[in-house]
Amino acid sequence: MRHERGTGNESVISAISQLGPYRVDEKIGAGGMATVYRAARGPEGAEARVALKVLHPDLAKEPEHLEMFLAEGELAKLMIHPVLVPVRDTGNADGTYYMAMDLLEGLTLSELRRHYRSRNQTVPRGHAMWILAQVLDGLHFAHSLTHGDGTFANVVHRDLSPRNIFITNRGQVRLMDFGIARSIVRQGHTRAGIVKGTIPYMAPEQARAENVDRRADIFAAGVLLHELITGKPPIKPEEAEEQRRALAAMDIHIDRKRIHLKLRPVLQRALANRPDDRYENAAEFAADIRQVLTEIEPHHDPTLLGAMSGRTSTRRDSRPSEAARRERKSQISRAPREVNRHRTGHHAAVTRKAELPEWNAEWDGAQTLALVASLVFLLALCHTFITGLN
Repeated sequence: MRHERGTGNESVISAISQLGPYRVDEKIGAGGMATVYRAARGPEGAEARVALKVLHPDLAKEPEHLEMFLAEGELAKLMIHPVLVPVRDTGNADGTYYMAMDLLEGLTLSELRRHYRSRNQTVPRGHAMWILAQVLDGLHFAHSLTHGDGTFANVVHRDLSPRNIFITNRGQVRLMDFGIARSIVRQGHTRAGIVKGTIPYMAPEQARAENVDRRADIFAAGVLLHELITGKPPIKPEEAEEQRRALAAMDIHIDRKRIHLKLRPVLQRALANRPDDRYENAAEFAADIRQVLTEIEPHHDPTLLGAMSGRTSTRRDSRPSEAARRERKSQISRAPREVNRHRTGHHAAVTRKAELPEWNAEWDGAQTLALVASLVFLLALCHTFITGLN
């Protein structure tokens, strides 16, 4: 088991097979602060499967990042809501910090979006609106969170983006990664002048490194909804720093032509420049989205989202890993030289196979139906022609 994190042209690599009471099986994801592994705890045959989020070893030595990671774990323990992913356990094994969460099977919204982009499509409008309404439900719970003593937690996610939204194979929506959330759970606060978050999903005040509240998350949700429906965020595709400056100056452009007339005022309110002009809370935004959804997509069936997520994640998981693809390329590049040294029928066959292009097209139900329809049409045409000759 290897754990890798890019640091410029280098990587931090460490072997992990056991972490505290958890047996680590495989890496399933990585981000700027942590790597996520599929792991298990308990006796064989009665194991509890979990997702183990492990802080990068180099960041564990930095007080600020360690504080953020520990604060996320403490915050997530309070988030008992169907849309949020609770932390079941936290620990420190010989200086390696981890948190155990529910193991989710499916794909991120980023992967789902990429799936449709590969077909020059956008996420179906009904699904996009339904997903965002679910996310807003989770945000409203987090924004309204209080501690056991009744103290308002003042949670702001601050990193709402497609990679932090998960669609399970059952069609459930999950909001993840409160790693840079601002909350009084933390002993300190983000230093002034430090911009944290994901461009282009920042609110203008966040891009200017000003203090933010829950309405910054509402702006980010508006950007997400715009991107899912139109295929792009309401900002020019420039370099990250240029995009940040554009957001800070509120230089955004809503693509009204591709947004339904009834949805435009909802999106425009969420993307207002001044926080006071946006939705006061995520629940109001979710309610308006659901109202418009029932009006413009009356037959939308959210159960289809799970089937779609399951098919897409199955195709993704069945593809060869990056290491396997590199090995395949290496074998192809070596094959001709092997044939020169060993002029046998076997090596010649290997060379011919190696030189053939790989066919990776994915046939879905619509393509199959189109092919069958084409064959039926050709058969009917042939029948008409033969009948005419007779």
